[in-house]
Amino acid sequence: MLEVEIKAKIEIEPMKKRLGELGAEFINRTHQKDVYFRHPCHDFKKSDEALRMRKVEDNYFLTYKGEKLDPETKTRKEIQIRVEKGAFNLLKSLGFSPIREVEKWRSFYQWEDLRIYLDEVK
Repeated sequence: MLEVEIKAKIEIEPMKKRLGELGAEFINRTHQKDVYFRHPCHDFKKSDEALRMRKVEDNYFLTYKGEKLDPETKTRKEIQIRVEKGAFNLLKSLGFSPIREVEKWRSFYQWEDLRIYLDEVK
């Protein structure tokens, strides 16, 4: 899958109001916790890649993000698979170590062909 992403810091409430005015449909709001990993034999930062494990409610996803293909939109190749909680320990056993955690509430809206996510990061 190719992910095209545009990120911007915004005020959440005015954006929710504007989305409502445009007729965007509110889909859901989820709690997410991301853990990003590094490996001693591969510098993800240097290669502009990322390996992340995300917990969404009671579900876990392991995601590889390739290098950015377009710096303006952060377009990247993305591979995501659903995993069990134990995948965290598997990654650690293989030499991966957590380097950053991000916790957020994500509101999902659908407007025409666009998926719009509003994140409230802790």
